[in-house]
Amino acid sequence: MVEMASAAGLEDAIPNCPRWLTAADGFLDDCQGKARYFTRTFYPSGSNRGEKEENSVWFASAPPDSHFLMGCTLGRDRMLSFLGLYYTVEPSAIAQANTAPILGIGFDGDVVLSVGGHPVTLTAVQPFDTPKVKTRWSGSRTVAVNCQSPRGQDGGNHLMRGNTFADLSHYDADGTLAVGFFPNTKETLKFVELFRSPLPREIIYSLSNVLLVTTSGSVLVRSDWFPKVCHEGVPERIANSPMLLHQLCRIQRVK
Repeated sequence: MVEMASAAGLEDAIPNCPRWLTAADGFLDDCQGKARYFTRTFYPSGSNRGEKEENSVWFASAPPDSHFLMGCTLGRDRMLSFLGLYYTVEPSAIAQANTAPILGIGFDGDVVLSVGGHPVTLTAVQPFDTPKVKTRWSGSRTVAVNCQSPRGQDGGNHLMRGNTFADLSHYDADGTLAVGFFPNTKETLKFVELFRSPLPREIIYSLSNVLLVTTSGSVLVRSDWFPKVCHEGVPERIANSPMLLHQLCRIQRVK
C-alpha cells in the first residue's frame, strides 16, 4: 500500500518543495525580470465582445523526471499573480517550459504551452507565502500553506484549489474513493490512477472531483470519465477539465 503523506509536510512527497520555497524570494526577482509576455483576446461565455488579456510567465529549473516545478505568473501590470508549485502530467515538457509557445495563461496561474504540436497544461497546485511572495487563490485572504500538508483536521484539503474532502484509506484495496466538496456530501466513486509512484500520496489539487492530482505525482481520474472522454471531441481551451483529460488520453495512447 502506498503510504499517505503526513500532516507534518510534503518534504518527502515532493522532495524539492523546501528548496524551491527557500528560493522563492529570489525567484520572484528573476521572474519579474525574465517572465515571457503573452496576450490574447478572450471572449467570455461566447460573447462577441472580446477582452484583452495580458500576462507573463516564468519557470525555475526542475529535474527532468519530476511532475512538479516552481513557476510564477504576472498580471497586466507585471504584478505577481501566482508563485508556487506547478504540476504537469508530462515531465518531458519541463525542459521547454521557458521556450515553448504559450497558448494561454489562466486567472489562477495555470499555463498552457504548445510542446511538440500538442497543448500541455502546467497546473498551479500550491502557492507559496513568504515576506516577498504573497499568493492567494482568486484573492482569498487565506495564507498559503507552503510545503505543509493542505489537509485539515476533518480530512478536508482546505487550502487548495478545488477543495475536496477525500478518504484514501480504502483506495489501494478496491480502487474506490469517498470524495465530496463537503464532509457530508461524500460519495464513493471508482477512480483510475495514472503515473503511480511509491512516494507518499495525498491529494493536492482537484478538478471538480473528476481529476485529482496527488503529491506523489500520480493522477486519479474518475473511471466513468476515463477513457470514455477520449472519444469525445472538445475544444482545446485553457485549463478546463476536458482538455487536461484529453492530454491524458494522448499520453496513454487511448484510441
